[in-house]
Amino acid sequence: FNEFFSRKEELLPKYDKKVGFEHPVKAWKVLFIGSNDAKAKKILRDLKGEENHAEVSVMVTTRQEANMDPYGDI
Repeated sequence: FNEFFSRKEELLPKYDKKVGFEHPVKAWKVLFIGSNDAKAKKILRDLKGEENHAEVSVMVTTRQEANMDPYGDI
């Protein structure tokens, strides 16, 4: 995770070529998925303040929420 984002200028073109997307990936988001509500809340506590320094959007949800509405608001 850290290496990918610290070396993104070097690795993103290689990633785009490997996965074969029609358009290159320009924006990234990190999604942490907790196995239940308690785990998701723990992840949020552990991340508290870190999201302010992140270069990408950081989101947290539960497995149930992700399975029920994968394209919904997180």
